[in-house]
Amino acid sequence: MDRMEQRRQIARNFASRVKALRQARGWNQVELAGKAGVHRNFINRIEKGTQIPSILIAHDMATALGVELGELLTPDLFTTRAEPTE
Repeated sequence: MDRMEQRRQIARNFASRVKALRQARGWNQVELAGKAGVHRNFINRIEKGTQIPSILIAHDMATALGVELGELLTPDLFTTRAEPTE
């Protein structure tokens, strides 16, 4: 896998993680956006894979979702906790 494909895979992993965690919490995109301090359209674009957030916004999203930032980047959906950390 070349570098560009690795980057695309990371973006896809991030998008699917954000969506899965948001849905596991029963939140819609507006709720996650409000908790992370971004616009709903931004969340929508992230989940579609057309927007890549800065590291600071990704951190805010992870915090809102109650997970460590690294959990939004892991490739295996089954390693992500559905429950937020305390």
